[in-house]
Amino acid sequence: MLLGSMSMILGSNLVCPMDFDPALVQSVRLVHEAQDLEVQGNYDAALKKYNAALDPKLNKYRWEEASARGGIVNLYIKMSQYDKALQAMDWFLEDNREPTAALEQIKGIKALKQYQDSGNPEPVSEHIMLLKEEYKKILPPQNWIVASDTYIFTILRLYDKIGDYDSAMAYIDMCMEYFKKQDIQKYGKYKPGKADQQYLTIQEGFKKDKAAHTKGNATKGLLI
Repeated sequence: MLLGSMSMILGSNLVCPMDFDPALVQSVRLVHEAQDLEVQGNYDAALKKYNAALDPKLNKYRWEEASARGGIVNLYIKMSQYDKALQAMDWFLEDNREPTAALEQIKGIKALKQYQDSGNPEPVSEHIMLLKEEYKKILPPQNWIVASDTYIFTILRLYDKIGDYDSAMAYIDMCMEYFKKQDIQKYGKYKPGKADQQYLTIQEGFKKDKAAHTKGNATKGLLI
């Protein structure tokens, strides 16, 4: 799975009790600064911040590194540096008794690497279908939970990477239709919120990329 793929799973948005530990507070601050730089497209500076957050002096326990390490993986994916992303994934396999999410992430990165090397988008398209099938019980049109956005945005980023604008926009349309139906059932009318706007912003990005024959702009602001 693509981290992003994967921020909730790999840790790029991980929230943990800090017990007012000044060192951990500093580590979290560095991760937030890295995320701000990442959204701005300043990837080199973001990478430096993520690495700074891994200073052993700032992290007493292994889990405290997860946010920064997940951010590094996702950043390498955005930069299309897939070999480095795979190397960075090794940390998530160490001492992991249930590495399912990490192994899935690795499959997604390898599919992107194949696409990069061959120009054939089929491995990525196949991985998208695998994700849709694997998580269909928590994805529209069947369902939606808080964790669903992680997988939805992962799928959209994969579409973005291979320039499959039409499939991406159709997927967003399907999700939006699900959200509207849920709102009508709950409130009697559609009540668009911040989350809905994010989906529409991504969709507009795909429209612009399609018109300009470019790739990668629609989801560059996502941290997963």
